[in-house]
Amino acid sequence: MKTLKSLTATLLALCMVLSLASCAVTPAVDDGPAADETSGMAATPNDPIGDGQDGGNSDEPYIFVHTEFPSGTVTKLYVDIEYDAKPSKGAEIVAIDYISNGRVYMAIYLARNAEIGELGKARVPLFQGENNIAFEVEDSNGKKARFEVENKPIGELDWDKPEREPGKWNVSEEIEGMKYTENWIVVYINRDVDDPREAAAKAAKAIGGKIIGHVTREYYIEVPDSTEQELFAMCEKLMDNYSDILVYALLNMSYIDMSLNAYPTNDTWWRNGDQ
Repeated sequence: MKTLKSLTATLLALCMVLSLASCAVTPAVDDGPAADETSGMAATPNDPIGDGQDGGNSDEPYIFVHTEFPSGTVTKLYVDIEYDAKPSKGAEIVAIDYISNGRVYMAIYLARNAEIGELGKARVPLFQGENNIAFEVEDSNGKKARFEVENKPIGELDWDKPEREPGKWNVSEEIEGMKYTENWIVVYINRDVDDPREAAAKAAKAIGGKIIGHVTREYYIEVPDSTEQELFAMCEKLMDNYSDILVYALLNMSYIDMSLNAYPTNDTWWRNGDQ
């Protein structure tokens, strides 16, 4: 009997210890997502619970961009981003817009058009000058939420003006109203290529030419004076052998009547000497 009483007392004492221990544990309070170190922005605190397009448990939609945008001057004029977006309770995401300098530039996701955007990922452009960037999600309840990017990258055109003006011009036999240079080919490097100049140099070497300038990923290759047919053959050779790194290879062409052309600047280089 004494043994039973002793065991009972021991069990009661153990239960009291466990009870006190449980009271000492304070549950964590979820104040919503903390600031994301990669973007430098604080997440919207009302992070809904949901999956993909399904409505969350929050009364408000939510969007947060995880990708860090560059700061300062940049010549790479696009950013591949990853983001989370949720609609409000019982709703679906209708659209997600990319806003640049206060204006909606493009939709990075549209529910009604499967070809526009993959939910959670996008490639967005940057522009010359300062970029003030935001993203806005809209759901089927008509509610919206916005994420504003803290960094304000300054876009600068990666411009390496050709070392010399186009050489000899000749009237095109293939395309009426156009003329072409007898010693230039223009190639554009695929955006997936990490080193576009190296890729352009490879293309230039294949046709006995050399790089003389570029604008972003468009490179100008000088070749020996050639006929229009010979230049077309060079372009075909490049596209046959380097289609993995080239978007196009073309003749350097212009209007015969330069008054038909809309010049991007007053620089006479664009006018090829025509006033």
